[in-house]
Parts: sequence; structure tokens; C-alpha cells
Amino acid sequence: MTYADPGELTAIPTTVENPGEWSQIYQELSAAHGVPPAVTVDAIAAMVGSALPIFFHADATRGIDIMRGTFSNQVIAQCGAHLGCLGGARPTSALVRLIGAPARRDPPVLRVRVVARTVTPEGNDGTNSQFWDIEFDSETVVSKGACPNCGAPLAAGQLVCSYCHRDARTKVQVPLLVNRVQIY
Repeated sequence: MTYADPGELTAIPTTVENPGEWSQIYQELSAAHGVPPAVTVDAIAAMVGSALPIFFHADATRGIDIMRGTFSNQVIAQCGAHLGCLGGARPTSALVRLIGAPARRDPPVLRVRVVARTVTPEGNDGTNSQFWDIEFDSETVVSKGACPNCGAPLAAGQLVCSYCHRDARTKVQVPLLVNRVQIY
């Protein structure tokens, strides 16, 4: 079982192990940084459940461009430096544990532990454990399928338009962005 193209990406069932702790964590983050009110436990679970398949897909296909807009540039670079380290596995579900906000971090982040149930290309079950720092209300740069300046089509990963010769990247505001990953 391997990934053939991004069309195979599907969000996975994700459960937050300790949702009752979110209220206290949210209050601390809001007091220190003014976290947007749209961030809920359900939003965090949905984001992790969608981002984890992207992370594993990028590793398995050696195509990190798909990570843009969901993962920070430093996480994308880290993944690019260690392509293949997840062994082609695919996540099937995830359990998230809310840990809290690391002290004195700007922008504000929520640290979570993500334990993914996986299946290897050979069909064997496994698990993968990671720590993620998730940034709130972040601005990031993404590339799209068409140039935002002239509308010309762009090849995957192309950052400069071949027609108008301009930067084809766009800054976007995202509610949640993974800005740190530790795999153990």
C-alpha cells in the first residue's frame, strides 16, 4: 500500500485524549497572546487528522511541496533532510494529547503529542509517536497551481512564473500551522 498521488489523501480519525484540559490551556494562551476564539479541541483534532496524512505522504513520495500551508518552512526542511524515515507507512488513526504552551514562545504555540497508528506498505500495523508545536493564526507562504500575477499554469514546486517572471508564491493566513516536529 503506497501513495500514488495527492488525490489519495484522506483525513484520518483523530481523538484528543484529554479534551478537558483544553479550557485551562486556552485560558493561559489567551491571557498571554490573545489566541483566536475559533481554535477549539475539535479544530485541533481536525487539523492533526488532516495534517498527519500529508506529513506521511510527503515522506513516502519524497514530495515535500504538499506540506506548504500546513507545516512551517523549518519543518518542511527537516522533512526534506530525512525523506524516507517513516518507511512508507501510512497513518490510519491518531491520538492527540494536549501538553500545553511552551513558556515564552512567540508566536504562541500549543505542544501536543501525536501517536499515530500506521500500516506499512507490506500491510503490517505499527505506531509512530511525535511531538508537534502548533502555531496559532500564522502567516505562511504557499505556491499554487497558477501564477497569482498573470494566471499562467505552474508546474509542481515552481516558484517563479515562466511567463511573467515574477514570484509565484502567495502569503496566506492560516489558523493553525505545525512549526516544530520531533519524532521519537
